[in-house]
Amino acid sequence: MSQPQVLLPIAVDPAALTDYPTDRDQLIHREVVTTLGAHGILTLPGADREALFRALAGLGDLSRKLWEAQIHSLYDLNRLDQLPGAMSVGDRLRQNGNVHDDQVDVRVFVATRAVAEQHGVDDTSGYTTIDDSDVVIPSTIHRSPAVVAAREVGLFPMGKTRRSAVVNSFIRPLAVRSSGVKLLDPHILEGIISGNSTTRHAEWLVQTLANTMPANSSLSILGKLQRDWQPADRSGHEALIEEFLSKSLGKRVLPMRIEVRLLKSTALRDRFIWFSSGHSFDVLHNFTALSSEVLNDNLRFIRHDDGLAQQTLQTAEAMENNTQPTMVSVTRVIS
Repeated sequence: MSQPQVLLPIAVDPAALTDYPTDRDQLIHREVVTTLGAHGILTLPGADREALFRALAGLGDLSRKLWEAQIHSLYDLNRLDQLPGAMSVGDRLRQNGNVHDDQVDVRVFVATRAVAEQHGVDDTSGYTTIDDSDVVIPSTIHRSPAVVAAREVGLFPMGKTRRSAVVNSFIRPLAVRSSGVKLLDPHILEGIISGNSTTRHAEWLVQTLANTMPANSSLSILGKLQRDWQPADRSGHEALIEEFLSKSLGKRVLPMRIEVRLLKSTALRDRFIWFSSGHSFDVLHNFTALSSEVLNDNLRFIRHDDGLAQQTLQTAEAMENNTQPTMVSVTRVIS
């Protein structure tokens, strides 16, 4: 079985939506739409594009609006994969039990009742797994093992988890689709400024994000300065940050913008990570768990609701745009 991932490709047969045509079925549509919003990359073959529009037009108004809003949102979040030459979902599921395609990875297929029954799936069985892909119907998407596993991604116990597991299940799926990532941690670069502690976790995290994010993306590293920090030290500390970035970004070749803002006057107390691909998280308790190849402390990412995600973004933007004199500010552009 593939390693669980916080985001996973989901393909929906448009005809599956027409199995639930009225607004009496709104809760079923909401379950699929909510799953896509939380954990989905909607895989849309070109052969299904027009059929999807026709299927949506035939739904009740409330259900149709749910789908239209989510599809637009996924497009904006870079989580709508339109594949002009790909086989339709229905045809792929009718291939004599073989749904594998080397070119199009899909972890969850949402099928019509008729096609699902050919694979032994109904409301009672809930799902089947074929070639490492789950086949469900809209009313049972929450029972897909891949979806269940995605909901559980984010808890990484000390002594049992390697950095690679954090990358493969959590960081890479989000970062590879993000044009922007923001790290907020009052102490993330404190070791560089004070010279009293290690920054291995920060170096590894920045390097991992830089090696994963797409071209023309931006990374913000936002933190805090200690009370006894003096403006006279600013140029020297900015030089240390420049050295840190040179070391962390050494393998990055695609265009990228990196901003470091460390403020003496800020209300930042906790740790967060925000991804433009649609997720923002509390980080418990500390990024320093990533200082070693095997995590030396428990690490947990707790997903924000939309309101908290917006607050985190606003906090980050306020720090990025701050012009107070008591700050360390470095911008690096890779072109």
